[in-house]
Amino acid sequence: MKIKFHWGIAIAIFYSVFVLLIVGYVVFSTFHRADLVEEDYYNNELKYQEKIHKMERTKRLHLKIDFVQQGNVLGIRFPEYFKNQNVEGTYNFYKPSNSSYDKKLKIDLNSDGYQTIDTRILQEGFWRVKIDWMAGDSAYFIEKTININ
Repeated sequence: MKIKFHWGIAIAIFYSVFVLLIVGYVVFSTFHRADLVEEDYYNNELKYQEKIHKMERTKRLHLKIDFVQQGNVLGIRFPEYFKNQNVEGTYNFYKPSNSSYDKKLKIDLNSDGYQTIDTRILQEGFWRVKIDWMAGDSAYFIEKTININ
């Protein structure tokens, strides 16, 4: 018995393939992780104007924070401008590929404006580091990207 191929069979094949693609997409999307850059991104966006002022203040001073990795140690050097000031704030290490590795560390500079961090607490790879700090009555913010080996 031979089946004739006509428009009814073509429509049935088209709808069958369409349904299989939709089911495949639903299965894929349920197992795919979608990490946010920040957990409370909405609240942070409401405070964004304050962040813009901090970034502008940082740019006006032409501040450059240096990162140097040697072995299992990441050295962070603040500019001379902050050498004898009381600097308080945080480093927010964001791992774009997996938010479960994110770390928030306190700024604890020595008298030379230098701090070391043990890189064994950080996974290897690309990191986005957001540094938010206060020195005196002024607040500053800078964002850097680093690669931990």
